[in-house]
Amino acid sequence: MKNKDIEKLLRQTKLAPSEKLKGSVLADSAAISSTSQAPKKRARILRFVPAVAALAACLLLVLGIGLYNESYTQIYIDINPSLELTLNRFNIVNGVRYINEDAESAFSTVNVKGKTAESALSSIMTSLNEQAYFDGDNELYISCYSEKTAASEKLEALSKVVESFKEKNAVGNAVNVLELTKEEVEKGKENSLSPAKNKLLDEILSMDDKADKDEWKHAPMDEIKQRLEELKGGHGNRDEGGNRDDGDRPDGEHGEGNTSGEGNPDHQGPSEEGGEGGKPDEPFHGKEEDGQGDPHPDGDRDEEYHGSIIKK
Repeated sequence: MKNKDIEKLLRQTKLAPSEKLKGSVLADSAAISSTSQAPKKRARILRFVPAVAALAACLLLVLGIGLYNESYTQIYIDINPSLELTLNRFNIVNGVRYINEDAESAFSTVNVKGKTAESALSSIMTSLNEQAYFDGDNELYISCYSEKTAASEKLEALSKVVESFKEKNAVGNAVNVLELTKEEVEKGKENSLSPAKNKLLDEILSMDDKADKDEWKHAPMDEIKQRLEELKGGHGNRDEGGNRDDGDRPDGEHGEGNTSGEGNPDHQGPSEEGGEGGKPDEPFHGKEEDGQGDPHPDGDRDEEYHGSIIKK
């Protein structure tokens, strides 16, 4: 109600309007108007609260799913079955890839997705032990490539899991740890091998030009490592001038491409028979339980051998 409305009302009642009376009526009118409009404003504001809350929840859900599925670190486990575990930034396994058929056969019933890297490795080692992979001289290789974190720290944590398992289960097999580079990971994928196995085979090929990667790719890691150490001990099969000298081969082989071990009790090469029934193994290009992104950090490092542990 405005001032002129008050004066009109007072004239109609034949009362002389006073300033004090008009002020009092105006104040009361303003208070009534404010009280009547406040609930409407609050109602309009409250109407948008559920929508805003729902939008915020959706954003958090999308962000959380993205972080959970992100490929942050790759762990490779080799003994002859070769397995890749992908970790997110929370150290949780969010992807598994069987690099060869042996891995699919050995680990298809081992559920490690959703576990921490340490818990997953413990489950895998338990399965290997139950399947007698630690009977004999088989060697285990654990290698790691991380895009944004220090792979050495992850390998240190995994090494503690391995040592604890070996002690509790009286396992004496050698365990090797290897920090990988981006290039080594990519080369492994190109050859349908784990990066560690591909790296060791490339070293063999660099010292023995008669070696055939296809013949060696199905060999257990301990045979590959043994052959590599023999070549390093005998300086490969070349003389000082870089020429071939078969007489210097550590296994005493002579002749073209003999890696079957015939006439050699120490058997310095993989069996050509390969898989079951004496048939050669078919090429295997890996199988994924869940897709992972390709790693992208750079940087190569020189490595050296220290006993059974390979360090970067």
